[in-house]
Amino acid sequence: MDDLYISVECGLNDVLDKLNKGYSADETRRQCLWLNAVGIRHCDLLMLGTAGTGRGLECARASAALENEIRPHLILINTMSAFVGTRLDEEIKSGVFVPAAEKENLEEEKAFLAELNLPDCYFWAVHPLDSVKIEGWLRDDQQRMLDALTWNIEHVKDHTIQRTSRVGTL
Repeated sequence: MDDLYISVECGLNDVLDKLNKGYSADETRRQCLWLNAVGIRHCDLLMLGTAGTGRGLECARASAALENEIRPHLILINTMSAFVGTRLDEEIKSGVFVPAAEKENLEEEKAFLAELNLPDCYFWAVHPLDSVKIEGWLRDDQQRMLDALTWNIEHVKDHTIQRTSRVGTL
């Protein structure tokens, strides 16, 4: 085995606890550094919006610091969504969890991407739940991807982004 997909989600322990992930960012760090030491590559899956409204930049910084330390060869991004009938959907309806708007998710993604220092890593954000599709090698394409996010943050209105997950399907 020489490649694992790791569900990192984010770099904030309290958010991982709220998501009931069963592990902390600290444990992710320990395990991924161990994988690196024994020569097993890993690609890390991260999810925008996990911290909820108002915490996107905090989450971006913590996640980027974690990723810079654990050095994946691939980062996969998607955006958290609440599917109809899930616990998260119920928490949103009751006001327990307030999701970030699409613009804040894009700002989180931009801050995360800007802080990555992983030239040999591929960044993939073309999941069906991502509102702006970008991908490329951080060494060559990081600025182009940042520019695409900046343009969308400045020009696209939240209400124009239709995410199929909001109606319970993909």
